[in-house]
Amino acid sequence: NEFGQGDKPVKLLTMLDKKSLLYDLLKNDLKITRKNFSLILTDDPSSSAFIPTNPYRVRGTTLVPTRYVSENLDAVVSWNGELQKVTVKDILTGKTLEFTINSKDAYVNGVKETLLEAPELKGGTSFVPIRFIVEPLGGKIDFDPETSTITITKD
Repeated sequence: NEFGQGDKPVKLLTMLDKKSLLYDLLKNDLKITRKNFSLILTDDPSSSAFIPTNPYRVRGTTLVPTRYVSENLDAVVSWNGELQKVTVKDILTGKTLEFTINSKDAYVNGVKETLLEAPELKGGTSFVPIRFIVEPLGGKIDFDPETSTITITKD
């Protein structure tokens, strides 16, 4: 296993013993896995101004772009087009999330959950309820109603 120049810092952590001093220093003291990013909530995903990374609401549930949010939280996304199934795997913890487009049945580490809204496909991008994707990957969600800005952080 090699660590290259273009690799994310989290890959380095996966190569270290979790009980080692270096792992503890990088993760807990230097916080190399800390994340902080924002998204602007849109009210109309069918408008021409819609950007594929903009979250939107369906009956009060916020749906976010799966790949964009997952990769910003150091997870890897795979897509099975034939089954319309998405798998998200946390690089560091190994936690796995699975869901199918247009189905409220989803799984976290093989344990079934029922989503408030079914994931959707818009313009080739899958969108999933925000809490299902962010919280299992260790993220926290803040919302500023004045600016319609969702901020996602992970320590």
